[in-house]
Amino acid sequence: MRSYRLGLVVIGIVNGIILLLTQTNTIYGGDAGDLVSAIVTRGIPHPPGYPIYTLFGILLNESIKIFSPAWRVSFLSSIPLLISLFFLYDLFCQLTKRWFFSLITVVCFAFLYPVWLYAIVPEVFSLNTLFLVVLLWSSFKFDLLKQPKYLLLCSYVFGLALTHHHIILFIAPVVFLIFWNNRKIIRKKTALWAGILFLLGLLPYTYVFISASHNPGINWLGDSNLTNFIALVSRTIYGSFQAGKFITNLPITRLINLAALGIFVYQDFRFIGIIFIITGFLFGKKVFPSRFKYIGIGLVSYLFFLFYASFPIANSFMLATFERFIQPIYLLLMFVLLSGFIGLSQALERMLKRMIRPENRKFILALTSLVFIIYPVALLRMNYPKLSVLKNDKTAESIGEDILTSLPAGSLLILTQDTPIFNTQYMYYSELTRWKNIKIIHGSKLLIPAYSNQVKVQYPDITLPGSADESSPFISRFVSDNKDKFIIFGWEPLQTNQGLWVPWGLLFRYYPEEKLSDDLQKSVVTENNRLWTTYQNPEKGSLSIYHNLFLDESLRIYSEAHKQYAVWAGKNKLYEIARDHAEKAYELNNEDTDPLLILIQVDVFEKKCDDAKALLVKLRTQDPNNSTSDFFEAMNYKECYHDDEKAKEYEDRYRESEHKEETPLKQL
Repeated sequence: MRSYRLGLVVIGIVNGIILLLTQTNTIYGGDAGDLVSAIVTRGIPHPPGYPIYTLFGILLNESIKIFSPAWRVSFLSSIPLLISLFFLYDLFCQLTKRWFFSLITVVCFAFLYPVWLYAIVPEVFSLNTLFLVVLLWSSFKFDLLKQPKYLLLCSYVFGLALTHHHIILFIAPVVFLIFWNNRKIIRKKTALWAGILFLLGLLPYTYVFISASHNPGINWLGDSNLTNFIALVSRTIYGSFQAGKFITNLPITRLINLAALGIFVYQDFRFIGIIFIITGFLFGKKVFPSRFKYIGIGLVSYLFFLFYASFPIANSFMLATFERFIQPIYLLLMFVLLSGFIGLSQALERMLKRMIRPENRKFILALTSLVFIIYPVALLRMNYPKLSVLKNDKTAESIGEDILTSLPAGSLLILTQDTPIFNTQYMYYSELTRWKNIKIIHGSKLLIPAYSNQVKVQYPDITLPGSADESSPFISRFVSDNKDKFIIFGWEPLQTNQGLWVPWGLLFRYYPEEKLSDDLQKSVVTENNRLWTTYQNPEKGSLSIYHNLFLDESLRIYSEAHKQYAVWAGKNKLYEIARDHAEKAYELNNEDTDPLLILIQVDVFEKKCDDAKALLVKLRTQDPNNSTSDFFEAMNYKECYHDDEKAKEYEDRYRESEHKEETPLKQL
């Protein structure tokens, strides 16, 4: 017991201090902005609503009065992980009677990159890990001790967990099988109470009805009715039983997900960790006799989830989305890692007993055990520089601030896409008095009746289109009905029947005119020049040290805005501006070859033939399959070198490659 208590103290002190030192004072990418905004406004975050998380977050935000709302809500990540470590350590000690290796394994779990990352930023995954650990702890304790209280606790926690994140369902087969195998000792009265406690665990969902009745700024439920509630819980807006409508059903995508998991495991555990895991699978049945099968079932269940989820891993944002969901499988791998530690130590003990005199064995065995400490220390050393830089990093927040500072008073802003919406609404609601003359609309939700009702209450001076008009899209009518009241901005050019959308820093500004006058065009250039001098340089923050995946999205966002302005400038024959912003776009995101195409056109129009030729070589080197290079090569030879014969040769090549990519009608 003294050794066991020592392990608890070590976990509390070491992990508690490290989490406190690295906990972020700002929001991170992904859903963090939406979650904290919902807490600040006492609202309802995106589906499935996360009521238990939101309730705890409100309590933390209003009871702690120092630092930012993001820092206060981040305690809802760090505290659950710390509690999870205590439960996990206790479970490992109960199952193996090896306190030292249980301690080492738990510390390793805390120092794994995604586990540590989502324990220091405001996100929902650490609380989900706590629920998962408590479910495993109570199930295994019931299996060990046969005491009804563990069944009752497990039932209640399962209900609570379902008010947080539906991913908890993957562990249901493991929990069910453990209790099914012990069904003969479960009394009917105990089973009845277990059912009642499960239903009581679902009570936090009543919060969404209470919150919606006050029409908070962030309200993904809409009006308080059963239809909206079912839509929220079942995540209808994303497509039920899938992460989002971006999910594909291609078998290759599903296989890529499993391959990506393998890459993540290797990068997070490293080679030595993989060796321990392989050894753990070999020794698993010996270390966890009769119970290792439950871990195997959990692993298979979660692998099926990842296979079914089918995230299209096409960019850093989607890779980061995938990364958030690997914590549960890492938790199950801790059982395997512990088996590896114990199995290897036992093998070493047997070998040393044959090689060393009895009087030296105790010292040598103790020294051998200490060697295993190297692994968690190595994980700490590897991941601390990557994560400590996030503590005061404002990369994500500055996106929201740069968007809001782009707007004059009396503006109406229509936002789409998660990153700009969530980051902007956090800055908006955390400093509401600063932005009181600006109105933010969630463009992706405008067609949802429940959201329209919310807009009517929140912004009564905004006009919402009446009855349907098939000849004019809803967004077009919305813009037309409000253009005389507000200066309208959008995250992207929206479909409108009249007017222009002109680049305005990170945004687009709507002009009712069909063509800008010379004076208006000059004012657009002047304002863009001013805005770009005030914006953050995303490469100067934490991304200058390490590219945490969600923050990589900020590089794409600023690159895309530079690119759109370059296109507009090029079309208006402002070639120097087009060149400057295309170069900046490529510098921020050199995986995107579109800025090179802009630069090639600018060089052609300015008769810089050799420069255009060099850029075409660069384009072909970077993207050999880009047939557009032949089109621009033809343009260069025709407009710049005045070589019609060579131009026709490349034009024919372009047409031929385009024809090959077309799908024959009979195949369709």
